[in-house]
Amino acid sequence: MMLPEEWQAVCARFSTEGPDGRLLSVITGAESDTTLRELTIKLTRKCPLGKSHAHCPFCTLRGLSHPALSNFINHMDRPSVLSLFEIEHECRNSPVV
Repeated sequence: MMLPEEWQAVCARFSTEGPDGRLLSVITGAESDTTLRELTIKLTRKCPLGKSHAHCPFCTLRGLSHPALSNFINHMDRPSVLSLFEIEHECRNSPVV
């Protein structure tokens, strides 16, 4: 289970810019598979920025029931889960159209 301070660190990364001026990725890459899955489910339920971007994979998955979402995420391999975070990162760093 994700600790409150871990969740706070994730939330802080949503609005933190790196040295290149782009927003940081939500994940560091060192997270366990379990943590990535838990984080995916949490982000699907609530965006820390309170936003809903049409191209964000977490917003897209929001329409699934909790059992369906859990089943879907728990059967994804690590590269697929990481891809969700890559898509989300690009979404946050893309200009609003």
